Amino acid sequence: MSDAHRRSKLKLKEQLIPASYDSFHVNCQQDANAIYRGNSVNPIEAIYSIREGQGVFRGNCIAVEEGTLNHATNGGLRADTVKTTSQAWDESLNGNIYCSGWSSGYNGGVSEPTVGYHAHINTEKFGYPVMEFINKNSVYNQKHRWLGFSQQISDNVEADFGWAEGVEVSVSLDIMTDHVDKGINLGLYHKAPDGTTNTFSGTQSTYFCNEAYKWERHTKTYILSATQWDFTKRCVIYVYGHYKRNDYEGVGWVKNIQVETKGISTSFTESERSNGNLVYPLNMESNIFTVNFWAKAHEGGNFYLDILAPDYSNRIFFRPNNETSIDGGKVIDGTAYYIGSSTVNNTYDWNMYTLVSNGSMMSMYQNGKLLKQADIGLLGENTINFTLNGSGRWNFLNDEIRIDSVVYSTEDIQVWYESQALFYNPYDYRAYVY
Repeated sequence: MSDAHRRSKLKLKEQLIPASYDSFHVNCQQDANAIYRGNSVNPIEAIYSIREGQGVFRGNCIAVEEGTLNHATNGGLRADTVKTTSQAWDESLNGNIYCSGWSSGYNGGVSEPTVGYHAHINTEKFGYPVMEFINKNSVYNQKHRWLGFSQQISDNVEADFGWAEGVEVSVSLDIMTDHVDKGINLGLYHKAPDGTTNTFSGTQSTYFCNEAYKWERHTKTYILSATQWDFTKRCVIYVYGHYKRNDYEGVGWVKNIQVETKGISTSFTESERSNGNLVYPLNMESNIFTVNFWAKAHEGGNFYLDILAPDYSNRIFFRPNNETSIDGGKVIDGTAYYIGSSTVNNTYDWNMYTLVSNGSMMSMYQNGKLLKQADIGLLGENTINFTLNGSGRWNFLNDEIRIDSVVYSTEDIQVWYESQALFYNPYDYRAYVY
């Protein structure tokens, strides 16, 4: 019989593939505040952040990250944005909105301070508050004059945050500009070791967007030095909007400001976030399942995928240990039995991972390629939880999680990867109408 009727893998490129009605399928493409779940399955535990527009295909994805504390108060600018009469400036240009935790953008240290544009809060342009920096003061004979917001985050960074010699501090913020030559600057203003001089001492960076009129998250990590800091004194965040390239005059907007005592920047939180995880019920018997998902390690982070029996001492695990290898196996009564490590593509890129169990035989895949296969024996018939978490290795993005209570073939898994597209959710008829 001719095979001419069969579709080639090339023709599968970017075609949606329906998820089985028997499967549990998770995606977060359509709504930044919700995860669409097939078959009405909700997580047992869930601590995650939505990363808008960073999914493997399009739309959003889920970040499962280590916990953090944001040292900036009201970094999202949403608390107590109220009208005020305290600013002595032109309200027709700058409005009159006060934002809790942040000083106004008014600066009396420039010529004719009441005239022209100042750094101010805009609550109307996007439907939520943002810092707005209109660097167009040349018409007022004050070209590129100071535009800034500030917030003191501590009187004593050593006592409040544990900042000391060698401590890593990361800052991050969302910015949008009307041109790639419009810059936004953020710095940590503090006391020098003499206890009197104020300085940024290398903690000031200017950020430029890669594309106009598009929100971008920008991050920077600094290593603190006792030769530059008096750690018993204060620290102030300054956000400036008069920076530029090529003498450009334009507009920039800022939201979601974060300062963390860690060597990486994590997803924005208004205050504090616990260590991330996702735990879903499997309710599958005899360890018959296929788990498929896309993941991307984030800034040195890795991930575990655990198939858990009621006791964490009994589980199947699947994990990248570094950027070029992955291993898997099982844990019985606390003892690990490895099926071995395999060389893989860079885990800091998006990759599709698949774990298949036919009861005792376990198979590991990356991007449709079989990496390892071994008979590891039954774990028990009461395996209940699928856990996608850090277990000490947080900081990764994941997307398009699919869990099936059947064993899929290598050919099936290759087709999923070759399609380079999201799954179609048969339970959500709204999901893929664009």
